[in-house]
Amino acid sequence: MNSNTNAEKVVSEKDGLVKHNIKVEPSNDFKPKKGDFVKLVSKDDGKTFYKQEIVKHDDVPHGLMMKIHDMHMN
Repeated sequence: MNSNTNAEKVVSEKDGLVKHNIKVEPSNDFKPKKGDFVKLVSKDDGKTFYKQEIVKHDDVPHGLMMKIHDMHMN
């Protein structure tokens, strides 16, 4: 997270596309902070998120983490 309302990068697990600076709405159960890794689940290609949770770095699948960090496999 870039801030408590902005995800710097969001990677689609479905197609691997990276979207930048996605607005995220905190709630009573979801209060991300700058630097947090979050899992967002959407049915409408990221327009809204029906599931939001803060996760540990190690819980993010390796392939998605490589996309987040702009790494390339050779």
